[in-house]
Amino acid sequence: MGEEEKKKGFAMVSFEIPPKLSEDLRRLLDAGYYASRSEAIRDMLRKGIDEIGRREEEQKE
Repeated sequence: MGEEEKKKGFAMVSFEIPPKLSEDLRRLLDAGYYASRSEAIRDMLRKGIDEIGRREEEQKE
């Protein structure tokens, strides 16, 4: 990873995408919701992390 990517907080990650998720990504891209697979994956991860945070806050109450 280059210095510029480190400064921006980017990292290249390689992983296998399960068939169901791959199909869902394709549907989102085909419908025009996202410009790229990486954008869709980032958004899904962000939403998942936000949901986990909400659940943790609810459990604290």
